Amino acid sequence: MNIQEIFGELLDLVDACLPQKSDGSPDMERERSDVVHDLLGFPGRGGDTAV
Repeated sequence: MNIQEIFGELLDLVDACLPQKSDGSPDMERERSDVVHDLLGFPGRGGDTAV
């Protein structure tokens, strides 16, 4: 798997975790911003999974 495929899959995951309503506004009932927050914070911890 090349880097473009990896980043594409990561972006698909982020997109799925931050769904939008048909009018384009965030769907606050279904969003998973905690997952996105953890994903973005992971490299900053040097890959350490302990929180």
